[in-house]
Parts: sequence; structure tokens; C-alpha cells
Amino acid sequence: MVSLKIIDCCIYCGGASGDTTSSLEHIWPQSLGGSNCGHLFKTQQVCRKCNSNAGLWVDGAFFKSFFVSALATSSGMAYLDPASPIPVSSTFVGLDMEFPVQEREVCERWIGPSGETIYFIHQEDNPKWSGFAGGNIIDRQKIDTGRIYFQLVDRGSYRAMLGLISIIKQFSKPRIHCLTNIANLQEELDKQLISANDKTSVEINEIKWIKSRGINTEHKTRITTDVNFSIRFFAKLALGLGSNILQKEYVSSEYAKQLRTILWNLNSLEKESIVKGSSFFTTEPIEVTEIITYPSAWTIQISIINEALILTVGYPNGKIQSIQITNDTEYITTNIYSNYKDGKIYIIIPPRDIFIGPINTPDFISHRMKYKLISELSTIDQWRNDARNIPD
Repeated sequence: MVSLKIIDCCIYCGGASGDTTSSLEHIWPQSLGGSNCGHLFKTQQVCRKCNSNAGLWVDGAFFKSFFVSALATSSGMAYLDPASPIPVSSTFVGLDMEFPVQEREVCERWIGPSGETIYFIHQEDNPKWSGFAGGNIIDRQKIDTGRIYFQLVDRGSYRAMLGLISIIKQFSKPRIHCLTNIANLQEELDKQLISANDKTSVEINEIKWIKSRGINTEHKTRITTDVNFSIRFFAKLALGLGSNILQKEYVSSEYAKQLRTILWNLNSLEKESIVKGSSFFTTEPIEVTEIITYPSAWTIQISIINEALILTVGYPNGKIQSIQITNDTEYITTNIYSNYKDGKIYIIIPPRDIFIGPINTPDFISHRMKYKLISELSTIDQWRNDARNIPD
């Protein structure tokens, strides 16, 4: 059941949409583990229109970008369960420029978690979707689900099953064709694959072409990326967390207004702005990134730096990106300053549905330096060690 409530002012649009009803908004997206996060990372102070638009055009543009979609695979592989394969996202590597697609179709190429080459054919989308891995999210769910072809890589039963269940989980809507014969496949998996008798003439010809091409053939691909893919997402994070941490008046502050402008109009960055932060491509010293990030996990740090409240996100690959929530002492009360002066860190591991925090930054650093271990993090460290020992 969806819970709706009446709100005074949406924190994302400032009431501009005219919608006064809200539903639960995950400040940290569900696709990146937001459902497991604590109350600080959720809010009902967002109108339904902004909730929908932010989920599609802000969160979606972030986690469907070429850069972040690749991180989902590496994170999942680092936390595999040796006892039983768990689904891991595949990596988008671009449009295959050689696949003999039908008129007004495109072929995306993905790499599965065990090295499978995946062909995803669907209709050509409006150019506004060009930076999204998988294209038009809405059409892929209902109108044009597409079709998938892949062959399993012979790397042992664990890796083969990992590839199979991962591809079926991620691409649940398209017609899925596994080009590898599998004996004694579980019924629930087998019924999700297209049988030989159900293949169309187009699919039969495409399968012939794929098999003639071979597994190890070089592929000519094209990738379209947006170098600003993360900026609107960070403006949304700052607004959401700022409204939860600071006083209600923060939402109407001049700085919050600037964040909203960036959230809905990225071109505003070309003008003079008081918003401060870094980008995904900013290079930070390794001694800085090592004490904030956690191997193959997302980290979120909220801290007071130079009298300003700062949000820093650690990516699973060790990069960090920051944005200022506010530097106005009117909103940073004594209690808030005391709570965040040393920094609070949260850890999110989507493949294992893990959310840990808050952890005081000094304690987190102590664990990372192996001076004083935190039991919850030690357990996760062992998971990574176990995953490394899974045979190929």
C-alpha cells in the first residue's frame, strides 16, 4: 500500500510543481541499495511529480550511466557467496555497430559477470536516452522489451550458474535466448528461456549470425556518455539530506534554491553558482580516498569541514565525489556541529542488501588501518576474502 500525505513544500521543487501530495522518496536510490538505508536517507517531503521525475531523469541517469553500471558488476563480484551464486549486474559496453539489426533497431552489447557476451536488441530510442544503458527505461518495461542472446562461458558449474541467473534476473522482460545447451536446468529458470520451438524467423537468423561470429571475435562498439551524469544526482542528495539534518528553513535558503536550479536545469552550471563540490572525474590524493572509501562498496560521509556541512560519496572503485550541503551557520546548530564535526560514515553494499552506519569517521579509519577493528566490517572483509577463493 502506498502512503500519501499532504506536504507544505516539496524540497526538490520548492512547490513549483503545484503538487501537494507526496509518497516515500528514497534519497539514496533503491537500485543502489536505498531500500536498506536508514531513515536519514528517506523522506516524504517530496511531491509525487518530483519523486517520479527524479527517479527517472536524475537517479536513472546516474545508475544507468556507463560509469556506474560498470561499478555494479565489480561490486557484486567482490561479495559473491561461495555457497550459492547471487545475481550480479552485467556491464554495458556500448552499441554493437556490426550486428545485423532490423530497421530502426539497435544492438547493445553487455558483458556478463562470468564473461558472457550478451546481445540486447531493441528499438532505437529518442536521443535523450542515449546516455542510459538499456535505453528508454519505460519502453523496456512494457512497450518494447527487446530480445537477449548469450552463450555461457565454460568456467565451471558455479560461474556458469552465476552468469545464467544474473542475466535472467537483470533482463527479466526481454525474450531471453541462451545459446548454450544446459542439462537438467531448474524448471523455474528453464521457463524463462525461449525454447527452440518458440523462436521467430528473425531470431533464428540472428542466432545463426552470432554463432558464425564466434565468442572471441573483436567487436566494433559505440558509447555515448554524459560527463555531467553525476552532478544533478549530487544536488538531489544534498537537498534531501540537508532537509533531514538541518532546520526546516534550510529548504527555502538561497543555497538550497541554487541546488534546486542545478537539479532541474543542468545548464545553470555554466552560470555563476554558489554551489560548491567536485566531479566524478576529479582526482583526489590516494591518502584521502583510502580513509573514506571501502573496497567495492558505496560509502557516504557527512562531516563538518571548514565550518561547512559536506557530503562525500565514495564509489566502489575508490573514487570520491563531494558537494557542500550548506556553509550557513544559521542552520548548523551546536548539536549538528557536535554530531558531524568528526564525520559520520555509512556503508552500502547492494548485492548483499547491507547498510551499516553511522560509524564515526575516526573509528572507520582505525578499522581501515587495522588498528582497532569493527566487528561488522570484519565480517564483510571476510566475505571479500571468501569471494576471491571461489574457483574459476
